[in-house]
Amino acid sequence: MNTDFAWGAVVIDLSRRYLLVLHAGGNHWDHPKGHAESGESPVETALREIREEAQIETEIIEGFRVETGWTLPGGRPKRVVYFLARRVGKAEKQGPEGEILDCLWLPYSEAREKITYESGKEVLDKAEEFLSSRPEVN
Repeated sequence: MNTDFAWGAVVIDLSRRYLLVLHAGGNHWDHPKGHAESGESPVETALREIREEAQIETEIIEGFRVETGWTLPGGRPKRVVYFLARRVGKAEKQGPEGEILDCLWLPYSEAREKITYESGKEVLDKAEEFLSSRPEVN
Protein backbone atom coordinates (compact mmCIF):
# COMPACT_ATOMS: atom_id res chain seq x y z
CA MET A 1 0.00 0.00 0.00
CA ASN A 2 1.43 3.40 -0.99
CA THR A 3 2.31 5.83 1.78
CA ASP A 4 0.36 9.12 1.95
CA PHE A 5 3.01 11.87 2.30
CA ALA A 6 2.32 15.42 3.51
CA TRP A 7 4.43 18.41 4.53
CA GLY A 8 3.66 21.15 7.01
CA ALA A 9 5.09 23.38 9.70
CA VAL A 10 4.84 24.39 13.29
CA VAL A 11 4.25 28.15 12.95
CA ILE A 12 5.17 30.81 15.53
CA ASP A 13 4.61 34.54 15.68
CA LEU A 14 6.78 37.24 17.27
CA SER A 15 5.14 36.61 20.67
CA ARG A 16 6.05 32.91 20.35
CA ARG A 17 2.45 31.86 20.07
CA TYR A 18 1.75 28.81 17.97
CA LEU A 19 -0.67 28.64 15.06
CA LEU A 20 -3.22 25.83 15.14
CA VAL A 21 -5.79 25.12 12.45
CA LEU A 22 -9.07 23.25 12.74
CA HIS A 23 -9.06 20.80 9.84
CA ALA A 24 -12.51 20.12 8.41
CA GLY A 25 -11.45 16.61 7.37
CA GLY A 26 -11.55 14.83 10.70
CA ASN A 27 -12.57 17.97 12.62
CA HIS A 28 -9.28 18.11 14.54
CA TRP A 29 -6.84 20.79 15.72
CA ASP A 30 -3.30 20.46 14.41
CA HIS A 31 -0.49 22.24 12.58
CA PRO A 32 -0.99 23.34 8.95
CA LYS A 33 -0.03 20.63 6.47
CA GLY A 34 -0.93 19.17 3.11
CA HIS A 35 0.08 17.37 -0.04
CA ALA A 36 2.58 18.59 -2.62
CA GLU A 37 1.45 19.98 -5.94
CA SER A 38 3.32 18.99 -9.08
CA GLY A 39 6.94 20.14 -8.97
CA GLU A 40 6.85 21.49 -5.41
CA SER A 41 9.60 20.83 -2.91
CA PRO A 42 8.66 19.84 0.65
CA VAL A 43 9.45 23.37 1.94
CA GLU A 44 7.45 25.00 -0.87
CA THR A 45 4.53 22.72 -0.01
CA ALA A 46 4.65 23.64 3.67
CA LEU A 47 4.78 27.39 2.95
CA ARG A 48 1.92 27.18 0.44
CA GLU A 49 -0.23 25.16 2.83
CA ILE A 50 0.28 27.76 5.58
CA ARG A 51 -0.65 30.54 3.12
CA GLU A 52 -3.79 28.68 2.02
CA GLU A 53 -4.91 27.52 5.45
CA ALA A 54 -4.15 30.61 7.57
CA GLN A 55 -3.75 33.48 5.07
CA ILE A 56 -0.29 34.38 6.40
CA GLU A 57 3.18 34.55 4.91
CA THR A 58 5.94 32.70 6.73
CA GLU A 59 9.64 31.95 6.49
CA ILE A 60 11.34 28.71 7.45
CA ILE A 61 13.52 28.66 10.57
CA GLU A 62 16.51 26.53 9.61
CA GLY A 63 17.58 23.45 11.56
CA PHE A 64 14.22 21.93 12.49
CA ARG A 65 12.68 18.95 10.75
CA VAL A 66 10.49 16.33 12.42
CA GLU A 67 8.82 13.36 10.78
CA THR A 68 5.81 11.62 12.27
CA GLY A 69 3.38 9.02 11.05
CA TRP A 70 0.35 6.90 11.71
CA THR A 71 -1.97 4.49 9.95
CA LEU A 72 -5.05 5.91 8.23
CA PRO A 73 -8.42 4.17 8.39
CA GLY A 74 -8.20 1.37 5.86
CA GLY A 75 -4.57 0.63 6.74
CA ARG A 76 -2.73 3.12 4.50
CA PRO A 77 0.43 4.56 6.14
CA LYS A 78 0.60 8.35 6.55
CA ARG A 79 3.89 10.27 6.94
CA VAL A 80 4.15 14.00 7.65
CA VAL A 81 7.35 16.04 7.73
CA TYR A 82 7.12 19.25 9.74
CA PHE A 83 9.39 22.26 9.48
CA LEU A 84 9.40 25.31 11.77
CA ALA A 85 8.19 28.63 10.36
CA ARG A 86 7.87 32.20 11.57
CA ARG A 87 5.01 34.50 10.61
CA VAL A 88 6.23 37.46 8.55
CA GLY A 89 3.00 39.00 7.25
CA LYS A 90 -0.51 38.57 5.88
CA ALA A 91 -1.37 36.80 2.64
CA GLU A 92 -4.28 37.09 0.26
CA LYS A 93 -7.13 34.72 1.05
CA GLN A 94 -6.74 31.63 -1.06
CA GLY A 95 -6.99 27.88 -0.91
CA PRO A 96 -9.76 25.33 -0.86
CA GLU A 97 -12.90 26.76 0.73
CA GLY A 98 -14.07 24.82 3.73
CA GLU A 99 -10.82 22.89 4.24
CA ILE A 100 -10.01 24.85 7.42
CA LEU A 101 -12.77 25.74 9.85
CA ASP A 102 -10.80 27.99 12.23
CA CYS A 103 -7.32 29.23 13.19
CA LEU A 104 -5.95 30.07 16.64
CA TRP A 105 -2.71 31.56 18.00
CA LEU A 106 -1.93 30.12 21.43
CA PRO A 107 0.98 30.00 23.87
CA TYR A 108 2.72 26.62 24.12
CA SER A 109 0.79 25.10 27.05
CA GLU A 110 -2.61 26.11 25.66
CA ALA A 111 -1.66 24.95 22.17
CA ARG A 112 -0.57 21.59 23.55
CA GLU A 113 -3.95 21.15 25.29
CA LYS A 114 -5.85 22.14 22.13
CA ILE A 115 -4.09 19.79 19.67
CA THR A 116 -6.31 16.77 19.12
CA TYR A 117 -3.83 13.95 18.48
CA GLU A 118 -0.76 12.87 20.42
CA SER A 119 1.45 12.98 17.30
CA GLY A 120 0.72 16.72 16.92
CA LYS A 121 1.49 17.32 20.61
CA GLU A 122 4.84 15.53 20.20
CA VAL A 123 5.75 17.70 17.19
CA LEU A 124 4.85 20.81 19.20
CA ASP A 125 6.99 19.60 22.13
CA LYS A 126 9.99 19.17 19.81
CA ALA A 127 9.49 22.65 18.35
CA GLU A 128 9.27 24.20 21.83
CA GLU A 129 12.41 22.36 22.89
CA PHE A 130 14.22 23.53 19.73
CA LEU A 131 13.17 27.16 20.28
CA SER A 132 14.05 27.09 23.99
CA SER A 133 17.56 25.84 23.21
CA ARG A 134 18.10 28.51 20.50
CA PRO A 135 16.97 31.92 21.79
CA GLU A 136 18.61 33.60 18.78
CA VAL A 137 15.88 32.25 16.46
CA ASN A 138 12.97 33.65 18.48
